[in-house]
Amino acid sequence: LEATTYDMLFKDSATPLADIADAVWDELLTGSSHNTATSAGKRLRQVEEGVVHANGTIATVTDGHTFVLDSGAVATADYYLHDRLDIVEGTGAGQSRIITGYTSGRVVTLDSDFTTNPDTSSLYEVVAADVHTSVSDSDLAEGFVAAATSTTQVTLDAGAVATADYYVGEQIVFPHGTGAGQAREITAYTSGRVVTMSPALETAVAIGTAWHIQAVVSIPEIVDEILDEATSGHATTGTVGKAIADGAVDVILTTQMAESYAADGAAPTLAQALMMIQQMLGDFAISGTTLTVRKVDGAATAATFTLDSASAPTSLTRAT
Repeated sequence: LEATTYDMLFKDSATPLADIADAVWDELLTGSSHNTATSAGKRLRQVEEGVVHANGTIATVTDGHTFVLDSGAVATADYYLHDRLDIVEGTGAGQSRIITGYTSGRVVTLDSDFTTNPDTSSLYEVVAADVHTSVSDSDLAEGFVAAATSTTQVTLDAGAVATADYYVGEQIVFPHGTGAGQAREITAYTSGRVVTMSPALETAVAIGTAWHIQAVVSIPEIVDEILDEATSGHATTGTVGKAIADGAVDVILTTQMAESYAADGAAPTLAQALMMIQQMLGDFAISGTTLTVRKVDGAATAATFTLDSASAPTSLTRAT
């Protein structure tokens, strides 16, 4: 068989193939050295950058959900908000949490405590997070329980606004930690961030339990908003709003009324009142002091009235 150039290169080289492979796999993938269009190096780098946003070693451990990252992370507030912090090597490896806070000092706050705290030898990666239940458009605030007084009262940390009644009527959810999986209505809230909930929790939460406050709109409020909506804003053909806007007038003006008359002494419906007015104007007979209003058929009696005079009446009173 004819030897190729590569066969000769590897045969005559003093460098073992294993060393060459190591050099390839250990090569740093940077934009400055591997940025050639369509090259394997650039494509590998782009794949990595799309998933791993930062990596390095934990610099400081504050508690189970607060850490300082090393210089492998960007020093810009909120830069990694809602990304995921993975511990990939060392103490606590294999754990992952969502980032709910990030400062310019590289201080990262997580949505719940690690089961096993990493230490300053642990390697981390900040990666793009998938859809996670702790991230919600309805969240007004999030943080960790600072004090758990009872099953109806807890004190929140600085993640909550310190204004009395600020969250009254909203819902507090506990997604992680002791007592996780429960949600309650906030019935009272103080400037000291003390939440009163109803009904009482089945399982008490504890200091460090993650909390989220979510906006809640009551059913009566939703109904009011729907019924108070101006019909003028719904002009798209085929929509329910358009049908209601058009039909409201059409039904009144084009629907034939059923013939009906209110009994003597009873308040009429709008249809009954209109029917009586129509018949009194167009189909009646006077005999002595009796005025008879006939029905639409021109024969049956709709109502009778008594006049105050047979020759020069000035008033009438309904008789039947």
